[in-house]
Amino acid sequence: MRIAVVTAGAVTPAWHALFERLSRIHSVRTFTCPPASAADIVGSSERALRREIVAHGHVDLLHGLGGEHAGRLAARLARRVSVPSIVTCDGGEFVSLSAIKYGSQRTWLGRRAVG
Repeated sequence: MRIAVVTAGAVTPAWHALFERLSRIHSVRTFTCPPASAADIVGSSERALRREIVAHGHVDLLHGLGGEHAGRLAARLARRVSVPSIVTCDGGEFVSLSAIKYGSQRTWLGRRAVG
């Protein structure tokens, strides 16, 4: 199976270890999505990511790490190219902790991104 992993930046050691193990029996390729601006949550970022993935060749699964930018791009792109997708939400996507200024649910843009 050819798996394309879409990230917003560097991956943690735990994710790196998982991808290393998966790559023993599958083809795993990591793509870093272009940064998003408030005005362009998907638009040009999605086109740039699509070009990069298409240049790599056919994929069987798109896996977005994070429920915000990378996850949204992976899910939207997967629908457009008719492949399954997985989005892993393992951070503060569904949290609002105002006392420590943590969590995407603190702002309207964060709520919209995972909404």
